Amino acid sequence: MRSPEATSTPRAHTAAIPSDSPAPPSGAPSRPIARGLDARIKDLETQLSRDMSAAGSDAKRMVDELKVQAAKRLDEMRRVWNNTKQALTDSYKDLTGRTTTESPR
Repeated sequence: MRSPEATSTPRAHTAAIPSDSPAPPSGAPSRPIARGLDARIKDLETQLSRDMSAAGSDAKRMVDELKVQAAKRLDEMRRVWNNTKQALTDSYKDLTGRTTTESPR
């Protein structure tokens, strides 16, 4: 059997906080470096907002250009299709016209 001194008791680990440096109030940086970082973060947020707006405008412009190109290509395909249909119709008429005149042999 073990003695009571041999069993270990779990202890909570705690961190020591120096008493001479109190925690700064929330939202108020205690050092000039932190204030500079806050200003830099605000600048980056502003720049990010501008860049996102510019990217959105560029994307809209590119989509509009693609729509115009697609419409032009569709018109071209319709024109080619109509020309092909007309050529096939004319060829069929020529072929049937020849066969009817050549048939009565």
